[in-house]
Amino acid sequence: MRMVVQIGSEGHVHAAGVGKTLLSVMPEAEVIAIIERTGLPKLSEKTITTKQAFLQELKKVRECGYGLDDEEQTPGLRCIASNIYDEYGEAVAAVSISGPSVRIPDERIADIAEQVIAKAKAITHAIGGIHPRS
Repeated sequence: MRMVVQIGSEGHVHAAGVGKTLLSVMPEAEVIAIIERTGLPKLSEKTITTKQAFLQELKKVRECGYGLDDEEQTPGLRCIASNIYDEYGEAVAAVSISGPSVRIPDERIADIAEQVIAKAKAITHAIGGIHPRS
């Protein structure tokens, strides 16, 4: 499996690990405005397509510290992401890892997520940022 993303291309934040992670730290009113503007199109059988389910997903992201694209954009592909924070403790970027779901099975998600969160914290520290969970 090969995934290629063109520089400058646009994606769907509601079905992306990075998108969910970045949206999870935004005020709910801003998130609602974004999803009302962009919609929640169904990209696969696993895509979240209702506002209430998506807001619940963001709550889960806030609680666990990472966003998961669980084959929501592309069947067979998963992505795990965590935010990078600036010196004010504001999310400015995210780091992620993507791979085939056969290499990121359910039982490995938590371990891989820990590594992604640790890397995000390390990057946050390296740029002089403040991670809110530290």
